[in-house]
Amino acid sequence: MMTERSGNEPNAVRTGRPMLRAMMTLTCAAVLMVGCADDGTPTEGDTTATSKARSAGGSTSELVLLTQDPEVLLTKVWEAYQSPPALSDDSTIVFKTGQSSNNQLQLKTVIDEHGNYRLDLPGMALTAQDDNLYFEQVGNTMRYLRIPRQRSTQQALVPVFNSPAPLLLTLPVQLRESPSIGAAAAAFGIGMFENPVLQGADVTTGPGGTPAPRLSFGINGGRVDAYIDPSTFFVTALNFDGMVMNQGRAQRRAGQILSSVTPLQSITTPVAFNPQNRREVTERQQMSDFIIGEAAPEFALPTLDGDIVTLSSMRGQVVVLDFWATWCGPCMRGLPLLNEFSQWARSSGLPVRVYGVNTLERMPPESITSSVRQFWSQRGFDFPTLIDKDRAMAAPYWLRSIPLTVVIDRDGRIAHVHRGFDPNMNQKLQTEVMNLVRQSG
Repeated sequence: MMTERSGNEPNAVRTGRPMLRAMMTLTCAAVLMVGCADDGTPTEGDTTATSKARSAGGSTSELVLLTQDPEVLLTKVWEAYQSPPALSDDSTIVFKTGQSSNNQLQLKTVIDEHGNYRLDLPGMALTAQDDNLYFEQVGNTMRYLRIPRQRSTQQALVPVFNSPAPLLLTLPVQLRESPSIGAAAAAFGIGMFENPVLQGADVTTGPGGTPAPRLSFGINGGRVDAYIDPSTFFVTALNFDGMVMNQGRAQRRAGQILSSVTPLQSITTPVAFNPQNRREVTERQQMSDFIIGEAAPEFALPTLDGDIVTLSSMRGQVVVLDFWATWCGPCMRGLPLLNEFSQWARSSGLPVRVYGVNTLERMPPESITSSVRQFWSQRGFDFPTLIDKDRAMAAPYWLRSIPLTVVIDRDGRIAHVHRGFDPNMNQKLQTEVMNLVRQSG
């Protein structure tokens, strides 16, 4: 079971003494940090290591006995997380692979005595309250995602994110929701790895330099090792190295999670989700894109002449906004088509306003207006453009890429969205605008 030894190979092995003596010596070597007398009988010869083991929650031999049945040890860990009425956990994760390699990412879990929890992850948060999960993205002040809560968070998230391992879930969340030892083993996939299998247990040197029980789980292409505090049975460190599926491709994920769990009788402020005047959505795609029929975000932007244009001032008219930048090649191909559409709109006499919106420029803000004025004049466009120096439109108008053309109806609602260059944009916009005007009477 154990591979660590204290000192060099015993004399009995080196000198070829009787087989029984050698077997007894190997038995000693199998017990971590335990020495052997001249006659081969086990002794607590390493005083320092033994005292460390005792201070950590028991003698080394007791720790070894604890790991003889991995399921028993897993049960103790599971019970440790199940027992407290409430708990908090501060974790640090360091990936050894991927874009976040060598960066320290902080995770915080708070679970109250009612079974509700909040999990703060880099750039996002997940709150479980009563029968629902609430998913938030940092910086998204417009929407949150509500997901019906099922038997486990993992089961609820998989279909929504269309992934078997959608989010990194901390052990406290996973183990508190585990109804059985089988489910507890699955928790050590930490929301990344599918179907971990308990493979064994041993005693090794833990993160603090003292002997600690270790549970090992097999995963696709690797393993997960959980280091356990023998005095509390909370996991203090989790090393992982295995393969995950990402958009149909296998990728290696390796790293370490350091965890500090605090058992509590109650939480001072019970966990509760605050919608903060945001719109609730029930599909993940709606978190970061327009919803047809939704009110278009208000704006107040200057023209090249310095006049301020607001969306609310154009109520009763169809508004067409085309987002562009001077460095954007597809925008250069699309703007002449918008110019043609603008000329048609004026000649038609329809209640239509057409604006370019210059945004996402890659030049100093103080240079943008003069550069855009020169560009606009050289191209001979006869419809106005607004200037978004501070990229204030990027978040509310979901500017993942440009060109982006947004059609807003006469009541100020999102009617049509076009992403990217389209050689038929002029004709499409004419059809859409005529239909909107006709529908509004």
